[in-house]
Amino acid sequence: MKKRDAFVILLLAASVYLTAYTVSAHMVASRITEMNGKPYWRNAPAGSLWPWPNKKDVIGSLALIKLNETDSFIYRRIKLANSTLSQ
Repeated sequence: MKKRDAFVILLLAASVYLTAYTVSAHMVASRITEMNGKPYWRNAPAGSLWPWPNKKDVIGSLALIKLNETDSFIYRRIKLANSTLSQ
């Protein structure tokens, strides 16, 4: 296998991973709400946006749980991208 072929396969794999991550992150981010400019998970237990977006589908109590710094950073990028696309 040539270096070029390996590079193309690597790019394809990265593209598939990033696309799947983006779709999943947008779905999980829909479970986030904002109060006073700060993002919170709507239900307990809290979900996560890193390393792979997951939403806890366990039926939990209604609670506001503050996002950690990493999830907050990712959420703000998603929110920024959505606002840019809607203009």
